[in-house]
Amino acid sequence: MNFKIDKKDLYQSLNVIVNACASSNTMPILKGLKLEANKEKGIHLMGTNLEIGIENWIPAEIKKEGEIVLPAVQLKNIVRELSDEKIEFTADLEKYRAEVNCENSDFFINGFNPEEYPELPDVSIPIELEMPAGKLKRIIDEVKFSISSDQSQPVLTGILMVIENEKTRMVATNKYRLAYTKVDNENNIEEKLDVIIPGITVKELSNLLPEEGTVKIKVNDNYISFNFNDIMVVSRLIEGDFPNYEQVIPDKRKSRIIVKKDYLQSAVKRASLIARNDSNIVNLKSMDNKLVIESESSDIGSAHEEVPIQLEGENHKISIDASYLLDVLNVLEGEIYLDLIGALNPFVIRKKENEDYIYLIMPIRPGNQENE
Repeated sequence: MNFKIDKKDLYQSLNVIVNACASSNTMPILKGLKLEANKEKGIHLMGTNLEIGIENWIPAEIKKEGEIVLPAVQLKNIVRELSDEKIEFTADLEKYRAEVNCENSDFFINGFNPEEYPELPDVSIPIELEMPAGKLKRIIDEVKFSISSDQSQPVLTGILMVIENEKTRMVATNKYRLAYTKVDNENNIEEKLDVIIPGITVKELSNLLPEEGTVKIKVNDNYISFNFNDIMVVSRLIEGDFPNYEQVIPDKRKSRIIVKKDYLQSAVKRASLIARNDSNIVNLKSMDNKLVIESESSDIGSAHEEVPIQLEGENHKISIDASYLLDVLNVLEGEIYLDLIGALNPFVIRKKENEDYIYLIMPIRPGNQENE
């Protein structure tokens, strides 16, 4: 096995693949990535930890074909430190040993038998969907921060993806907040499918997806795959029933506040400087043409902010976790709606220009100041 490759191309691909390789596992081979040289297609890199798998094709000058498994992190670290010249890669496929040469640098790396490396699952196709990459990245970013980290409830550690007819929905919740978004499908889907995508997968997709181009999505009962820009991400799905999110989204409101996102975000950031020193609670109170934001710490002091608003309905006050509010403000733009029913009802945030996006925060109740 022998090929030459640009350092930049190889390092960028290793950066993608290494995130799918196991960081700790009883099977040492899963800490490695599979590297294949193919004269017609180039270099194929593939990594998996059995939950998520990523593969990538990159161009190279192939002199001799072959495949080998090498420790992913070590290979990435070596390539990172090499000079920006062509890298020559040679492997002894009988001893599973590779040589990496670049200018005056020469490394030997011990590897594994590629026949023992697991293949990525073949996602048979009850449903196939195409979506603009930028749109998929946007809806993932709009909900991913609401994923739970509580491993005792696995279904909450992922995003629910509902594909049906002309719409795709994504939902994430940790019981204290919920994010929901809905977008049009590029192609009509005859069969409805509900799947739960692990949080690690959607966060990796958020990092990898480009703003341009198209993503091909294939889904079956056990796996989902995303194919774009010569990269394929395959992930196992989470088994179980996602909570009935529709029943917790309020269908009425008593008040609607229209506010500029930037004004609200800046004010909450400042108030949270005090809030996070205690319970991270901010108190919101509408007063006709302004929203008052206050926080207090028994050790530090207090903060008072005022933001101009338009109010439809009666005045309200509510106490919420400041970080939960800042998370959603990081992904919204322009003017937004804040819908309120009462101090003990969910606090709902919507985009002004598109009410297909809904984010709700459960209020902090007296005597209950611990959210996840």
